[in-house]
Amino acid sequence: MIQYINNLKNIKQFNEYIIQQIRKIKYKDYLALKICIKLIFLYHLSISIIDLVLITDLILIFTNIIQNITISSNKMQKYDQIILEKCQKSTHNYPFFCIEIGKANGQELSNFNSLKEAISNYPNQRYQSVLIKIDSSQWFSQNNFAEEINKNNSLANLELLFKEHKQFGEVEMNELGNQLNKCHNLKKLRINNEKNTYKHTYQLLKCYSITHLLINFQSGGYQALDIEEPFFQSLNNTYIEISKFQNLQELMFYQNNLGLIDTSIDQLGINLQSSKNLKKLILGLSFNKFGYQGISLLGKHISKMIQLEQLELRLEGNNISNDSISAIGQSLFNLTNLQSLSLLLYTNEINQHGINSLMESIQFLKLSHLSVSFSKNYIKDDGLNKFILYIRNFKELKSLHMRINQTQISELSLLNLIQQIQICKNIKVLEVQADNQYNDDQLIFQIQNLLQTLTQLINLDFFMNGVYKKSNKYLQKVIQKKLVRLVNIPQIVT
Repeated sequence: MIQYINNLKNIKQFNEYIIQQIRKIKYKDYLALKICIKLIFLYHLSISIIDLVLITDLILIFTNIIQNITISSNKMQKYDQIILEKCQKSTHNYPFFCIEIGKANGQELSNFNSLKEAISNYPNQRYQSVLIKIDSSQWFSQNNFAEEINKNNSLANLELLFKEHKQFGEVEMNELGNQLNKCHNLKKLRINNEKNTYKHTYQLLKCYSITHLLINFQSGGYQALDIEEPFFQSLNNTYIEISKFQNLQELMFYQNNLGLIDTSIDQLGINLQSSKNLKKLILGLSFNKFGYQGISLLGKHISKMIQLEQLELRLEGNNISNDSISAIGQSLFNLTNLQSLSLLLYTNEINQHGINSLMESIQFLKLSHLSVSFSKNYIKDDGLNKFILYIRNFKELKSLHMRINQTQISELSLLNLIQQIQICKNIKVLEVQADNQYNDDQLIFQIQNLLQTLTQLINLDFFMNGVYKKSNKYLQKVIQKKLVRLVNIPQIVT
């Protein structure tokens, strides 16, 4: 059995095998159960990354079997489907050929033949990450990097990681960009730049057939960089190049903690409008220096991108006020094709009036997924109650994720939230992260009991900080009781 598992190609195939074995196990065969659990941990540890969620799901099923609780065939099929879906999303099957340029931990390639061999072996290997230690990007062009990429028809996804100490000039970046432009198989490109290596990133953006693009400007911590004027020009050039990707369907652009100002945000929005086929947009703009004007300008441009189906705005730590959040809400009103919306707004200056303006604007969008983070704002009970009033209007909402810790929201309002979710039979997935404001043990038990009434849910995560150990012991019984129905059981943790 161990030898068979060692021969399995990937995590998905492994878990399909485990599910088959579960069906063969007798309920009271404790020895077999223990062996299987050990094999799970052994296999997951052997690939160096532990998929805790998946392991937890499987162990919960084993626990249920040990207790001799019969799981119906339909429910077991439901478990199978959920687990297999998680396997498909697992980071173990990392889909990008990753090249790290600079000094780092990894496989250092001293010659082009080593890189060529790595390219030719992809995607036979589960995860491919190689370190390129070179002095100039001419190393790529002189050795026909693009030609080798094109030989492997399976290599459609490429990631470039520029380490902070390796400075590439405009000419060198231009040469590498020309090579990427010849990589006709590429559909997904990721560019990760650490600290000051992103000044000429726009020179890489010449492969206009790309459909999925990620650009990540990493500032290297929470301390904002001292940005000079030439940087803003380079950043504007990056925006312009992105606008030329007419086949672009998905854009993830992270510009966190770069000291961006209102005019920069305006230029970004202007160029984003040119991507008429863009369906998914993620903008990371956290911890910058723009205010109401920048938010309003960005919102004005986003409101014209009516083709968007998925939108995520990361706006943490920007001193966003009620006026700013109202402007965001108004910009979303016209996005009638939007199905998924994520707003990360923690560490701002939003209160109940801002929540009311936002929800009033988006309440009739046909969203199937809504994720909001209001942590470290001035929401309080009034703000959450405003949010709750509009939840029932989201008739197609299937997934709701909320982070409302450090907002002075009480357990009484959390009870009100859960009662409202009871009415919304369309919601199947619920995740809430909150606080235990008053340390009222009785209220904690009421919340736990009320959570069990959400019979429509197939996935539930409920976290509260600072609860009593007594409540946690009680919750263990809740987990065992609700195991048959849920994969992710409501959890209240310290």
